Amino acid sequence: MKNLGKLIDDNPSAARAEIAVSDAHGRRRLIDLTITDLTRHPEVGGYVFNGRDVTEATQLRADLMHAAYHDSLTGLPNR
Repeated sequence: MKNLGKLIDDNPSAARAEIAVSDAHGRRRLIDLTITDLTRHPEVGGYVFNGRDVTEATQLRADLMHAAYHDSLTGLPNR
């Protein structure tokens, strides 16, 4: 992942990044991370990190792209 400080500096209101982490079983998971700067809000006074697992969606997108450009019987690329 990019340097966290640079990511926040480049996107002062809300920064987004996709990071890879390992779950409890050692499997690689992709997390879509949003970081919101709420340091100026006295109720929060810090950064808020929201993440969601996009592993299955990313794999499905790759599978669909492969199916769109490859023959389903032979697996060879289409023209």
